[in-house]
Amino acid sequence: MWGSVAIYAVNYVWGTDIWKAALSKNGLTCGHFLEASLYLGAMSNLPMVFYNLYRSYKDKTGKMRNFVECIRPLVPLFLFLAVSLLWAHMSPNRIVEKDPRAV
Repeated sequence: MWGSVAIYAVNYVWGTDIWKAALSKNGLTCGHFLEASLYLGAMSNLPMVFYNLYRSYKDKTGKMRNFVECIRPLVPLFLFLAVSLLWAHMSPNRIVEKDPRAV
């Protein structure tokens, strides 16, 4: 949350052009570094999440659900993804070729 507030504050004070400023000779901008740091920050939490899951099942402090019950909330997400990809692939108007950003 604090990171989001900081990004909005930077945009307010210096404008969005600050993210287009080149930081290296390779053409990497502040926006590229910000995006990479967001991805790395999100992925760096995964080992701790898996460790906490392991400890909760080992110490029997969690809800002790089996695998099927754990992934049940993901079923609508995967169904939506499958239907959307099927629609894009089998579209009679060739939506992927005509307007890929719409997909």
